[in-house]
Amino acid sequence: MVRAKVLVPFYAWLVVFCLIIFQISYVNIRNYEIDDCIEYAKGINSLVIDAIDLDRVDEYLRVGRAAPGYNESEAQLNKLRNAYPDVVFLYVYQIKPDGCHVVFDLSTPDMPADEPGTVVEFDQSFANVREDLYAGRPVDPVISNDHFGHLLTVYTPAYDSTGACVCYAAVDFSMGSIRSYVLSTVMHVALFALFFAVLSALLGYLYTSRHIFKPLQAVENIAYRDELTGVRNKASFAQHKKQLDADIKAGTASFVLAMVDVNYLKRVNDNYGHEKGDEYLRTCVDAICKVFGHDRVYRIGGDEYVAVLEDEHEPEVRYLRERFKHDMTRMAEDPELPAWRKVSAAVGIAAYDPVRDESTDDVLKRADAAMYEEKKAMKAERRD
Repeated sequence: MVRAKVLVPFYAWLVVFCLIIFQISYVNIRNYEIDDCIEYAKGINSLVIDAIDLDRVDEYLRVGRAAPGYNESEAQLNKLRNAYPDVVFLYVYQIKPDGCHVVFDLSTPDMPADEPGTVVEFDQSFANVREDLYAGRPVDPVISNDHFGHLLTVYTPAYDSTGACVCYAAVDFSMGSIRSYVLSTVMHVALFALFFAVLSALLGYLYTSRHIFKPLQAVENIAYRDELTGVRNKASFAQHKKQLDADIKAGTASFVLAMVDVNYLKRVNDNYGHEKGDEYLRTCVDAICKVFGHDRVYRIGGDEYVAVLEDEHEPEVRYLRERFKHDMTRMAEDPELPAWRKVSAAVGIAAYDPVRDESTDDVLKRADAAMYEEKKAMKAERRD
């Protein structure tokens, strides 16, 4: 019970720790990867702008591919696009209130390019930066999720020789690809955290077992074990009774009590001394434990013991009682045994009955009464 109270919170903390590490790692790595893509896109946009004759943008929009230098610039843009496979879309737009006017657009395997001069409807994801785009000012990157996909878009303004913003170079990255990369990286972090958690759990278990639970077990043995006979003591029986009473209340109780009272202890003490009396008790307890089980026997008085037999039935326990009586008879008839090794005890048993028993004490009283009836029949009333 103590082990569970200590280790369960510790293991729960480890799980929470791993989840926190996973969450923090995901957020930080995602932000880092987005920032990295933004810087990456800005560099590509700079190369795109360098490949275009910006003083001819209006001519490109009017004439299209027939404009001088257009095809050469488009070829340069395709080379750039091929050099950066992480880029989903690469294009150049002139932004006006009526929409996005295509200056350059590059085809992809899934989407053909728009021709120069085509007006593309303004995407609602860019509503917050529309006024800045109209004015030719730099804008923050935009994350959108529409019919083009879940994208990170980076716009860079391009200025002609007079200093006027004539268009924007734009690069789109897939947020899905970013997410996959982030999850892959986070999984490596999570595996490390899991290794740390398992190692911590193992070390914690070993440390607590050696430095906490072992000493506690020693204290428990002192507190709940009878020093003379080694069986559980009255305090331990009181704890067990609480559990049995809880089972009775829950309607799940099933147990038999065997009450054992040692005969002639005072006589042995008087005739052979207390040291032999202690040996007499230990011999009797050994006989009780041999039949009923060591961990099920409690010393609840000087010469009184009770065996708690859970999930046993009365006929089975009666058989155990007969075995115990047979063992006592065998010891009594053994001429080689001294008097203080020829033990005698009366045993009374009672099974829990849900009709007449409201508590463990009710069962104990019936077992005690049965024990005294047997003691009378054995003509071995205690004389102390």
